[in-house]
Amino acid sequence: SDGLAHIDVAAVDVTHVAAMCIAGLLISGTGGAMWLMCLERALGPTTSWRSAVHKAGLDYVCWAPAAISCNLVTVSLLTGHGCQASLQRVASALPTLMALEWTLVAPYKLVGYSYVPSAHRVAAKAVFSCFFSIALSGYC
Repeated sequence: SDGLAHIDVAAVDVTHVAAMCIAGLLISGTGGAMWLMCLERALGPTTSWRSAVHKAGLDYVCWAPAAISCNLVTVSLLTGHGCQASLQRVASALPTLMALEWTLVAPYKLVGYSYVPSAHRVAAKAVFSCFFSIALSGYC
């Protein structure tokens, strides 16, 4: 053995991967960028830790539950599950995913809002959202 993990390509569910890509592009990517632009426009530049905490808090309370729920529902529907099953997935997974959001994303956002120049925040958030989406994929 060459020490590399063996990946069983036949076990990859192409429909699930495509659904995750579509949801990630539309919700986390496009939706997240639009949300961040609105947040920046409404609250202005981050000038202190207090304003960074304010933005991160609003992001956690307003955007995170909506984005996570939309991702779960979208992937579930695109992979052939009905509305009832999709909503049950949200009800069962949302508390765990909000905890994951709190532990992974909230600290990044405090740093991002404080130290990443506003012109680069959308791109930086998109890269970070990609990693969060990988963690989220286990629940979709």
